[in-house]
Amino acid sequence: MQNFIEGFKRHSLGYTLLFILLILPIITQNRVLLSVMVMCVLYSYLALSWNLIGGYGGQFSLAHGAFFGLGAYTTGILFTKFGITPWVGLLIGGFIAAILGYIIGNLTFSFGLKGFFFLLVTLAITQFFMEVSKNIDFIGGPRGLWLPAKIGWYYFQFRGRIEYYYIIFAFMLIAIIITYLIEKSKLGYYLVAIREDEDAAEACGVDSKKCKTLTFALSGFLTGIGGGYYIQLFFFIDPFSAFSIHLNIYIVLMVIVGGTGTIGGPIIGAFFFVILSELLRFIPMQSQLLAAITKSIFAIALILVAIYFNKGIISLRYIAKYLK
Repeated sequence: MQNFIEGFKRHSLGYTLLFILLILPIITQNRVLLSVMVMCVLYSYLALSWNLIGGYGGQFSLAHGAFFGLGAYTTGILFTKFGITPWVGLLIGGFIAAILGYIIGNLTFSFGLKGFFFLLVTLAITQFFMEVSKNIDFIGGPRGLWLPAKIGWYYFQFRGRIEYYYIIFAFMLIAIIITYLIEKSKLGYYLVAIREDEDAAEACGVDSKKCKTLTFALSGFLTGIGGGYYIQLFFFIDPFSAFSIHLNIYIVLMVIVGGTGTIGGPIIGAFFFVILSELLRFIPMQSQLLAAITKSIFAIALILVAIYFNKGIISLRYIAKYLK
């Protein structure tokens, strides 16, 4: 009992924030606010998914754009072409992304690719899927894939944002639990050892290839489900938004700014970037100038975090005490 109380005190801020997010739709019915919070939680989920391999394993992957796109297109194709409920499509898309992650991991880690070489290979894979999808008419080619409007739980389509919010909130909770279980397991300790010094970890008997490959597949599975949710949220996907390098980089920056290799870091980073992006929309100026200013502010924020909080925002003393 005492250990439970001590654990609650250490993570009291995190539990409080999760409780606030849980009751948010009850507190407010504002559609705009709920839409922003849906994006915050969605990016938190995607950041947590990438953090498994990138934060704990230290493998900076840009293949998650491919995982995301495969999940989105799989869910959309199964629904529009074969009438399969998106709830099943989400899982199938996740498994396809996991298989791709296992294949990529098994091949790249077998050849000992790491660092910039691993990053370049994963970048090329995402770009490959983008180019291929643009030339397949069955999935809409460069025009993209639209979902038919069929409101209902079976079709994973809703008129408001509350249902979407609670669904992605549940997904985020699952990602948090998975991250926590991995962090406290042997796999988590192995991943951290690999991240810090892979040669030393292997010398101690850690099978680095197996650990990284399994984690990469799991990370791909979760990201694929996120892609399936995305297409149901917006009713549309195209090669440029599905296999977006910018989306992947955006997620990586969220994890780095929030704090890699932690549970709370990716969530903090996601909320920071999404809310900042939304606040900048209220600046009255031309869209091109606003986009340039937004990128500049993001760059400045990243520089400041790198200089003063090189372990992420979560390394701040108060936040680290009650959230990390």
